[in-house]
Amino acid sequence: MNLIEKIVQDIESIDFAARLNVVSSSRSFFDSIVEEPEVISLQQSMKESDEVCNIVLRRIELLSKLEINQLYENPNDIPLAVFLWLLLSVKSKYSSMAVSLVSKTPNCWYARKLIN
Repeated sequence: MNLIEKIVQDIESIDFAARLNVVSSSRSFFDSIVEEPEVISLQQSMKESDEVCNIVLRRIELLSKLEINQLYENPNDIPLAVFLWLLLSVKSKYSSMAVSLVSKTPNCWYARKLIN
């Protein structure tokens, strides 16, 4: 597993979600993600490589298509929000496609805050 795959895996982990899910508002959430080491590393890699941006878009695509229990929050809301925020923050050419994918993903709260 290379470094980018490891960072992506960490962002998609339950531990990462648990650290960020303790905040009380969307503003606090987005203030918190910029301080996470995984986010900082991935953002830097995305600034340096369009291929890394493409990898992030593919993760959004995969996570947005997973079936979820419609009665509950989407368990991929946090990684989707982080990945979308990253693409938007580096002004990637993939941003609009990512926004479109996330806008069709059910039961997301943080990710939708970036779109609305």
